[in-house]
Amino acid sequence: MTIHTLSILTVIYIRVFSEYVELLSEYEENKLDHQDPLSTFFTWKDKNGTPHLEDIKQNVNKTSPKVDIMIYFYSKYNPDKPVIFNARKVNEVTKTNFNPSKESLFIVHGWGNWYNSSVNIVIKEAVLKKHDVNIFVVDWSSISQNELYSTIYKLLPKLGASVGKFIQGITKRCRHRLSKIKMVGYSLGAHIAGIAGKTTKGQIKCIIGLDPAGPLFTLDDVKRRLNKGDAKYVEVSTKKCESAMKKGNVQ
Repeated sequence: MTIHTLSILTVIYIRVFSEYVELLSEYEENKLDHQDPLSTFFTWKDKNGTPHLEDIKQNVNKTSPKVDIMIYFYSKYNPDKPVIFNARKVNEVTKTNFNPSKESLFIVHGWGNWYNSSVNIVIKEAVLKKHDVNIFVVDWSSISQNELYSTIYKLLPKLGASVGKFIQGITKRCRHRLSKIKMVGYSLGAHIAGIAGKTTKGQIKCIIGLDPAGPLFTLDDVKRRLNKGDAKYVEVSTKKCESAMKKGNVQ
């Protein structure tokens, strides 16, 4: 069995605020030759570029790693130099340029990424270029860059709840309305955003899921994944949808 790595360049349009923002997301899709359609094996590369073959139904870390999420805050006053603090320390928001009267955007990266990954940078820069808003980049790289996919899948409820608690914290301490909060999540980050939305009982304004992760997720398990009721408005953009649109199969 040989392994082929296919580099894909996708263009995704998302409506974050008043217009669509064009995102370029380059990533690697790993495929196995003659792979059994029912196989649970897939390949991935760690932060050092080392390839791994994982059985996502077997390799579950039983030790339950500590969930530690960092927040990187940006605004028009600090577009390049974030204020960094732990998501558990909600009071740290008061030491930033956070303005509760303005809209807020939460950006959640995917598996293997971190706060400075390209998807975060592109969204952050595109939004701040045209909008005076609060931007919270959610960094869960202590987990995303150090654990197997199957382990992270089990940790999603904790990760999403941690983000949700932070959102609830700023709404209570800073009187920031949930109706002013929007979220964009990429890959597994889309599901973290969805779970965060669940903790607010679906009261945040909008969640956009960019290519939400698929392995291990089912339609019935709505508690662990992004779902239509997680915000007032939920939108999902995937490679398959875009391909269908280009072929004229989606109107």
